[in-house]
Amino acid sequence: MKQFFTLLFAVAFCLQVSADEKYPRKIVMEEGTGTWCGWCVRGIETIKRMSEKYPDNFIGIGLHYGDEMDYIDNYSPILDMIGGFPGCFINRRSSDYESVSLEGAEEAVKALKDKAIAKIEASASFTDATKKQILVSTKTTFGFDKSSAKYKIAYVVVEDNVGPYKQGNYYSGMDLSKSDYMYDWSKKASVVSIKFNDVARGIYPSATGKDGSVPTTVKKNEANSYDYTVTLPKTVANADNVSIVTLLIDSSTGEIVNADKVAMGGSTTSIQTMESVRENEPDVWYNLNGQRVEKPAKGLYIKNGKKVLVK
Repeated sequence: MKQFFTLLFAVAFCLQVSADEKYPRKIVMEEGTGTWCGWCVRGIETIKRMSEKYPDNFIGIGLHYGDEMDYIDNYSPILDMIGGFPGCFINRRSSDYESVSLEGAEEAVKALKDKAIAKIEASASFTDATKKQILVSTKTTFGFDKSSAKYKIAYVVVEDNVGPYKQGNYYSGMDLSKSDYMYDWSKKASVVSIKFNDVARGIYPSATGKDGSVPTTVKKNEANSYDYTVTLPKTVANADNVSIVTLLIDSSTGEIVNADKVAMGGSTTSIQTMESVRENEPDVWYNLNGQRVEKPAKGLYIKNGKKVLVK
């Protein structure tokens, strides 16, 4: 599997697609980290600052290894390619992992944020009150026409407010200037008890995405809809702290061409609403068990990521 990813990355720059229209881009940093890694607080600080400064153009995903949060479904092909921590892939744009730094992340956002060949928009809601499954609805739109498009969507479950766990901090006691973004960490202890955000719990159905999630024929500015149900792994401590990150992946190169993120608990992007609709309204319907329904009868259903009451 690792060789497969390396081959994809190697041909990435030979198969770039040009688009007549460009879209805003969300840059994705998949970062290898661990509580045992004292330098990895640099990744924590980088993702925190980037998420605050570029909320519309940056998504951070923490891939934990060798600690209390290292049970991540399906992410080993990516994680195994990170040879040093904290290391990361930015949009999977290269087969070589990159060192994590605030400067490098900002350079990537500034260079790429308005240059996406496609966009992906996501909405999500729990399928029922147990909060064990999430129905994710996506719309992908491309800036070109293509009859043999090779794109897939991967669905990442990330969780915030995890822990607290003890994190090593090699910046403790370092003589840093106040202008250094790691200055606050130099004033902390060598081991700190903290809660963690952006903790990856799994990527589904695989690190390369879901077959059939994007049609092979795409038309410029024409939206393509797709629904996928994610079953939350048992490692999730609190479903209300979960977000779903949708990655639009070019299968020819392995590159993430765009992404979106939906927070589940308390976010306006994922509040479940009730609507009264007519039974014959054309759309794709699911029951509360996540099963597709052709002709909904009276009752509660999922329609376009929202709970709907059919009368």
